[in-house]
Amino acid sequence: THFLSLSSFLSFLRTYNTHNAAVQGQNDRILNYIPNEYQCSVACSNERNFYCASFEYAAASQKCVLSRGVAPVINTAWGWNLYIRK
Repeated sequence: THFLSLSSFLSFLRTYNTHNAAVQGQNDRILNYIPNEYQCSVACSNERNFYCASFEYAAASQKCVLSRGVAPVINTAWGWNLYIRK
């Protein structure tokens, strides 16, 4: 398993809209019990079944959603943070 350093994590992804954003209808893989956004980014970078172009993370439910798409973005996904691959 390949793990990213924190500096790689920060340069690997940019925040589209830090709060309450998601890519609508692009939930290609849903992961439960992911403790933080960093681990969600690792899952995105290590995804082998499709090119992971973005991920969404909800801290309250510890859910991580990996997506091959980056659009359309909705800004009413309360509690979700959206990250898009640079």
